[in-house]
Amino acid sequence: MSNKFIFGQSNSFLVKVYFPNLNGLRFIAAMSVVVSHLEMVKKEFGLAHLWDLRPIKMLGDLGVILFFSLSGFLITYLLLMEKTHTHKVSIVDFYIRRVLRIWPLYFFLILLGLFIFPSVSFLSIGTEHTSMPSGDWWTMAALYLAILPNVAVKLFPAVAFIGHTWSIGVEEQFYYIWPWLVKLSKNILLALTSVIVFYLLMLFGLEYMRYLNPDSRFWDVFWNVWMTASIDCMAIGGIFAWLYFHQKQVILNILYHHFVHIGTIVLTVLMIALGIRFPILHHEIYAVLFSVIILNLSTNPRPIINLENKWMNYLGKVSYGIYMYHVLCIVLAYKITSALLGSHNNIVYYALSIALTILMSSISYEFLESKFIHLKAKFSKIVSGDNARKEGKS
Repeated sequence: MSNKFIFGQSNSFLVKVYFPNLNGLRFIAAMSVVVSHLEMVKKEFGLAHLWDLRPIKMLGDLGVILFFSLSGFLITYLLLMEKTHTHKVSIVDFYIRRVLRIWPLYFFLILLGLFIFPSVSFLSIGTEHTSMPSGDWWTMAALYLAILPNVAVKLFPAVAFIGHTWSIGVEEQFYYIWPWLVKLSKNILLALTSVIVFYLLMLFGLEYMRYLNPDSRFWDVFWNVWMTASIDCMAIGGIFAWLYFHQKQVILNILYHHFVHIGTIVLTVLMIALGIRFPILHHEIYAVLFSVIILNLSTNPRPIINLENKWMNYLGKVSYGIYMYHVLCIVLAYKITSALLGSHNNIVYYALSIALTILMSSISYEFLESKFIHLKAKFSKIVSGDNARKEGKS
């Protein structure tokens, strides 16, 4: 039996599910983005930096792909569990749960970024990533407020402290589709495979249209938005959830083998360290590797790495805040060290940036996010994450 906890309960919740190590993976994904953006901000402030190294640039990009793969794995599994145990998928409850988890922090930061931060002189960064929104401001603001930041960042100059929320827009668009996919599909594996094929065909088709229309901004923006959508990476994570849910033991035994388990981790770390990029299917190849790692750390009866401890669980729990606040905290750390020290020691700058990010994320979680997260239980038949973990230990 795997190291995943599943147990029934006699009250309104039918099933609780907890996958070990996923919080640790969330924290690793978030910190990959933080390190990458730290080096990018150092370059923009004219400090000695490593941003021009390919592995550093890849860290941020692949940290997001790890998030996407993990979302695809977990959301697909939970929806399959709900469909099996309740014989339906409640679309309304799914959307309410996602709204309660994503919207409060998202809109809090977006409103600050659009209406408050631009008028705070201490936060002025004076770089191409403008502090004051420019261009067709109301159209841009409307896109952020409609949770389409991934479109906004392709049409308008980046807005300081909120441009990185493009990935939240991608996640939201994934959520719009996924419960319907699981609810209506009689063959989930076929549906997931079809999503991957459709995404790639569209990507190559848009690439061809860009080639035919090199001066067309429409096709260029369309291609850029579609390329970052990465719904195929989420579908790849979903396929691994399907494998585990249906206990495809022959395949699982291969993926659980120590040689595959260890080899995938070593290969993935080595490829990132060497900055290996693939000319085509770059994100998809890494999504497969990440999904093998996710499957092993969360379901393998004998995982070789244990991220299941108090600190990693907490840091993973606040990883959404880490991702959302980290750019603000990196700039704050620069401003503080400039004011107090007059120079920038790299170790001090890193330590202060990370400390501020974790502190702000923790405050946000305790005083903003948790208030809404607790409400999710009212709309859940399959309870997961920390609520399920706490129940499993009681």
